[in-house]
Amino acid sequence: MARYPLAAVSPRGRLRLLNGAHPCHRWRPLTSHQACWSARRKRFTIDTLTLLVGLAIFIGLAGIVIPVLPGSILIGVAVLVWAVAKGGIAWAVVAGVAVLLALGAASTYVITAKHTKAAGVPTKSLVGAGLAGIIGFFAIPVVGLVVGFPLGLFGMEYFRLRDLGRAKKSALGALKAVGLGMVLELGFALAAASLWLVAVNVWV
Repeated sequence: MARYPLAAVSPRGRLRLLNGAHPCHRWRPLTSHQACWSARRKRFTIDTLTLLVGLAIFIGLAGIVIPVLPGSILIGVAVLVWAVAKGGIAWAVVAGVAVLLALGAASTYVITAKHTKAAGVPTKSLVGAGLAGIIGFFAIPVVGLVVGFPLGLFGMEYFRLRDLGRAKKSALGALKAVGLGMVLELGFALAAASLWLVAVNVWV
């Protein structure tokens, strides 16, 4: 009985050679070109999916700092798509990522609301500042958001208080609250991204 070089498929979709086998043989004779093409196509698909998910996670992390881009939601959706394709332990990774992102969103909301309330800044001032930031983003790409939000917030507070000193103080307090919330959300999102990265390289 003829012996053919064999190869095993690891849980991560990578080929492990057995008995000096070529990666394309995958438990088939050397003349099986169909199996060879199937192995290459599968490997290409997995690598492409991982690359796209990683890119989406990177955009999500940037979106936390630049609110015009999607943030934590994009990270969660990207990892979910990855888990659907992978299955198995990937669903446990999705659960862990979801918990981390939920904690980030909840802590951001609570901390920001608490500090803005302490500073006496109403919600309508934050909404107005957000609109000013979006307009600034399109007027002066990227930089306009950083300039438009604080100027919009100060303008809303000055319009409300009619006092330059008080408006400046309340606007600074709100900006500190927003910045703290952003740092917290980014920290939890980075932890979620790290969990996915470990899963890609170790478990899945």
